[in-house]
Amino acid sequence: MMLPGKDSGFRGVIRHLSSTALLLLLSVLLITCGGPRPDTLASLRGYNLIIIVADALRADHLGCYGYPRRTSRFLDSLAAEGIVFEHVISNSSYTRESVSALFSGQLPSRSGSVGWGARPRSEIPGLASLFSRVGYQTGLFTDWLAICDSGFTHGFHESECFLEGSGPRPRSQGGRGNLVSERAAQFVEDSHNSRFMMYLHYQDPHSPYSPPRNTYLRFRESVFDRPLRLFHQFRPRYRQLMEEGFGPGEERFEDLVTRYDAEIAVTDRAIEILFEKLEALDVLRKTLVVITSDHGEEFLEHGYLEHAWTLYNESLHVPLIFWSRDSLRPGRYDARLSLIDILPTVLSLLEIPHDHTGFDGRVFYAEQNDGFHFHDVGAPLISELLIPHRCMMRSVIHRSLKYIAVQKWIAPEERFIPFSDQQRQIEESQETPVDLWGDLVREELYDLSSDPGEKQNLLATPGSAAHGLRDVLLSFNLIKFLRIYLNSFRLEMASRPAIEYGPTYVQ
Repeated sequence: MMLPGKDSGFRGVIRHLSSTALLLLLSVLLITCGGPRPDTLASLRGYNLIIIVADALRADHLGCYGYPRRTSRFLDSLAAEGIVFEHVISNSSYTRESVSALFSGQLPSRSGSVGWGARPRSEIPGLASLFSRVGYQTGLFTDWLAICDSGFTHGFHESECFLEGSGPRPRSQGGRGNLVSERAAQFVEDSHNSRFMMYLHYQDPHSPYSPPRNTYLRFRESVFDRPLRLFHQFRPRYRQLMEEGFGPGEERFEDLVTRYDAEIAVTDRAIEILFEKLEALDVLRKTLVVITSDHGEEFLEHGYLEHAWTLYNESLHVPLIFWSRDSLRPGRYDARLSLIDILPTVLSLLEIPHDHTGFDGRVFYAEQNDGFHFHDVGAPLISELLIPHRCMMRSVIHRSLKYIAVQKWIAPEERFIPFSDQQRQIEESQETPVDLWGDLVREELYDLSSDPGEKQNLLATPGSAAHGLRDVLLSFNLIKFLRIYLNSFRLEMASRPAIEYGPTYVQ
């Protein structure tokens, strides 16, 4: 099968669209409002905003999402006081693509933030600029190297990264979340009662999962003495480990999960420290806090560990909690949302002027007589993984069905490469254009209502709905084409220099 980027021109795109696609196209373009919900909120006009991202945090490893281990005592308390969204996905399983989407409200391929070097584009109004231009003091603080790129810190009044070492190759070091929290509190104090917006990105629980001993022992009676190292042992020895029975119940695997859970507890405590300090500054009464993650983490649900390899649920399902003291009525929503919906929603809640047409994301609340009500965005949810040297794919969720279109697939036993080669790939990717709409090598279809673990591929089932969900992706490509065309026409009418969009850009 060939997607429309391989055919030239507008007619080539149209030729691939069925009537199903045109119906789904309307659901992508229009914002649909759900019915009223019992949980309402007061006006948040002029509130401060804090967006907190814990890297690689699976929703289903938090107590407020049903996890039996007490990994998230403090986050659970915030969830009980706030609003929990139960079915939220990231728009990529790779940090730089997903955070770029969060910052811009646009899908990676729409904004051009794709591949190893994905970063927000300065010419696209995003999180920092939209708040700065209306008088907010803006700050970004993190202990994760991937977010220290100037593409992410651009536009913030203040930013600081807490890394290990100096020189051309500093590195991230887990366990520095407390420094992020302390620096954030200092930023608020220095703002001298001005309105503020902060983006805080905590590295833990991202691999290599190295929690303090005392935190680890909260979950196991003793420390396992032969911990598996993901990059240096799991990847190169993958086939051998699988033959040895590595997996749930096996001691090395259970230690790995325990280390991951312990790092969640470390970040949970770091966020609690942040709240303690902000409480002392008396700023929480008029602050909206959004807590989420950039992606999930795999634990062999589909035969591999880590993330940024696939778009299965374990890599995409992330928590989303809205908290604001005395302004939000506690509740839980089962609406399906994605990270690109957060920016347009918080801008609208805080009444920040913005242009809705620049977003792929949707506002997921509606104003009623008695306040505001959250609802489903009513549109298919698209995720993308577009790293040329890894697996490349897209997924779309529409109602209970999920379709995965794979452009490049690397089998688990073939995913290891030496670190030096990976660094070379990263450097090469800066100069190599990404073919966003190439031919597909495999397709998968799942009914999430009966198969949430995505184990039974339905494509062999007669009358499957795969063609309709393919068309969602085709429709998305058409929308992007139309936006480019209309923008070009507008510029031409304004007598500005002509802009040519060739086939490569359209793809």
